[in-house]
Amino acid sequence: MATIKNKKISDFPKSTGPVRISTWKNRVIISAKGETGFVSTPSRKFNAARFSLLRKLFSPTRLFVKAGFAHFKGRPSDRALKLNYRSAFPQRSSSVKLCFPNIVFSEGSLPIPSNLKASALSSNIILFSWSDSFCADASLMVLLYNPELNQAIVNLSLSLCDTHHARLSYAPHWKGSSCHIYAALHGKNDNSPSVYLGLFPLNPSSLSEFDNSSLFFARKNRPYKRHQPEDFSVNGISGKMGPLNFFTKKGGSVIVRANPRRYTPQTLPEQQACHRFKIVSHFLYTMHPFVKIGFNFSNSTTLPHNAAMRANLSRVVGGSWPNYSILFDKVILSDGSLPSPTNVKTSLLLSPRETSLLISLSAPNKADQIIVGLYNPYLDTALIKSFIISQSLTSLLLPLPLSWIHNDSPTSNNNAIFHLYLSSVSQHSSFPKPTFLSSPSLYFPVTLHP
Repeated sequence: MATIKNKKISDFPKSTGPVRISTWKNRVIISAKGETGFVSTPSRKFNAARFSLLRKLFSPTRLFVKAGFAHFKGRPSDRALKLNYRSAFPQRSSSVKLCFPNIVFSEGSLPIPSNLKASALSSNIILFSWSDSFCADASLMVLLYNPELNQAIVNLSLSLCDTHHARLSYAPHWKGSSCHIYAALHGKNDNSPSVYLGLFPLNPSSLSEFDNSSLFFARKNRPYKRHQPEDFSVNGISGKMGPLNFFTKKGGSVIVRANPRRYTPQTLPEQQACHRFKIVSHFLYTMHPFVKIGFNFSNSTTLPHNAAMRANLSRVVGGSWPNYSILFDKVILSDGSLPSPTNVKTSLLLSPRETSLLISLSAPNKADQIIVGLYNPYLDTALIKSFIISQSLTSLLLPLPLSWIHNDSPTSNNNAIFHLYLSSVSQHSSFPKPTFLSSPSLYFPVTLHP
């Protein structure tokens, strides 16, 4: 008998959370919702494949879809699925493929600028041009979708070079691939229909500055694992399904909540471990752009933040509880086999308008970039920037924010010490995701006011 809080299985309703409870041949069957028992026909497989491809497309382009259907009632994603469920697949064949020119990302009555075109320049820039000017209260929104990486660049208010031209840069790791380009007008009360501008090959170019805030990735949805009803018979229940845990106790199967509320207070070792984990995780999230590249290995399936936590948790916490602190000289923000920069020296350049940190170094030959991270422990902020290595690179200039050197700032005292981290980086691959080779991070204390 399966019990939960001393209740019989017959006391349950037919549907409980993500499970469905029924009887079959005098046996109680617990199955996952969605188990229909019908045979999967070719028509059902074709419809499921269409739905899956559209959801995959609208995941990285969700911001463009939300703006394109913002003036309609209901969820924009549902409206986009309804319009493209049939039009995006004009031909029914064994291999289901998207017809990108037929996809609709925006809908409305605003007129589309005539002769709207896009062209790829030699560098990582897309040039947009049109003949007549559009409404004053409308803005041009642009979508660049990379089907190979399933990534998108969305700009909802493209800055104009003049009345008939605009430019947009794409991500450096997109070089060598191709992207589909869409454009539409976005107004206060209405939009224009989206326009497909074509498939453009992106010429390989050198790494340059790019605003990562406009780069959107697909959400990582966990695949739903379908189970057979016989796997959940009461006599063989085990494991977790949704918010319920199934296990055997005293010869019977028991169902309990997966995450029961804890009523007993934490012990002292548990409090100490939680405190150590919290302060290390908070510091690594502050330095996240540095960690994201420094621990992004090609042969690892671990997330960069988790790899950094594993490398730092047992070594960077000093002091006694509850006054724990970070040992900044022992922190590892990157790891790898690349050679590190040598002959590193730091100095301050003071001027009436700004203060900059000058870093003199010898860059290694095998690296492409130098990543610099400067952490301000008084304001709990970090300044992280990458520099491209060239033959003439002998020094790096890092301007400091005005809030760091203001007279009312906590860093205005003479004993203020910042924490500088350096690492050399080389891009290893760009497909299926960008991976990097890096060197072990170097640490240098920096005194702001000598």
